[in-house]
Amino acid sequence: MFDSTSNQILSSYFHFGGIAEDTTLCASENDPMIPDDMEVDFTYNVKVYLSSYIMNETGYVKEDAFREAPIVIESFLNYLVRRQVCPEYLEDIQQAIKVAQLAKDELLNCKLLTQDAPGKFNKACSLLFGGELYGRFDNPYPNEESMALLFGIHPEEAEQIVKKIFGDNALNGLTEVKQARKLRLTVEIIKVNELPESTTTNDTTEDDTTSENEDDWLRSYFIREFEVREFESPDAEPFTITVGPDLAPYPMVGMSIHADFHQLSNGFWYWDNTIYVYPSYYTKPEESDSDE
Repeated sequence: MFDSTSNQILSSYFHFGGIAEDTTLCASENDPMIPDDMEVDFTYNVKVYLSSYIMNETGYVKEDAFREAPIVIESFLNYLVRRQVCPEYLEDIQQAIKVAQLAKDELLNCKLLTQDAPGKFNKACSLLFGGELYGRFDNPYPNEESMALLFGIHPEEAEQIVKKIFGDNALNGLTEVKQARKLRLTVEIIKVNELPESTTTNDTTEDDTTSENEDDWLRSYFIREFEVREFESPDAEPFTITVGPDLAPYPMVGMSIHADFHQLSNGFWYWDNTIYVYPSYYTKPEESDSDE
């Protein structure tokens, strides 16, 4: 049984697709309520609704909406198949169902990745090496703690993370590496490394006293790498970007990320200023749909 969230999702899906809720679904072609130039494309509607539209246009912020939306849409489409509604569009509806099934795995992850990106590891790099946060703590107002709360990271925390990942002696060397280039790109994830079996990294070289003095979060801090390349550019050179444990569960092959990507002269990439993260089935909306 649908709850209030499910009903709202279905209503907004009908609105997006141009279906009046009190109109008989797939009425005859001679129905005066249906415009002569009306196009029916279930797959396109599901691809757009369960990606850019639901994330940018509906105003939904709670995780439940992004978890339930694919289930609601899939249930509606299965209803059409079972009742043999619009049999002339059966193949299209079945393809749309496959998209909704993909969305059950990807949509919430996209929402969480967009919401929390670029994560503390990339924020640390941005703050220390150049990017959206670089220089933000030079004259903190009203104080450093307030700025840290606003940006989600403290300069001391950033240094701790960088030392944890690159080693205690790496910070000075890395801060001396000049930024080679910055690119505003849309990239596609083409490979995601497995999560580490242990969340403890580089602890084997530390003595027991050092480990005991570290905070638990830092001692267990790890990174997850994934390969990306420029979106819809199969000949583009792939490169590797990284997230920490706060974002590690979310990246999936096929997702696209629109953000600023920074490459240091030593070849290391990090990213910030995330504009969006879309699922693998994302389709660019037609202009009339984006204006809804």
